[in-house]
Amino acid sequence: PRTKQEEEAFEKVWIAVDGFVNNPEHRRRLNINKFRFPLNLLPFVKQMIENRNNSHAPISSHTGSIIFNSRKLI
Repeated sequence: PRTKQEEEAFEKVWIAVDGFVNNPEHRRRLNINKFRFPLNLLPFVKQMIENRNNSHAPISSHTGSIIFNSRKLI
């Protein structure tokens, strides 16, 4: 669950659907400025899984759904 502050930031599109906050000032305001990655690692993770499997992660799996749809299967 998101805090009220996180919900407002999500509505302002400070937080991407996948949860990444790109703008350093927005990270500071959300008190997540100690985050070590200045870029979203999701494209890297997608490519790493594709390279490992020589294919895409199946969207029907929990991992594939999280990576490609930014949500867990229920």
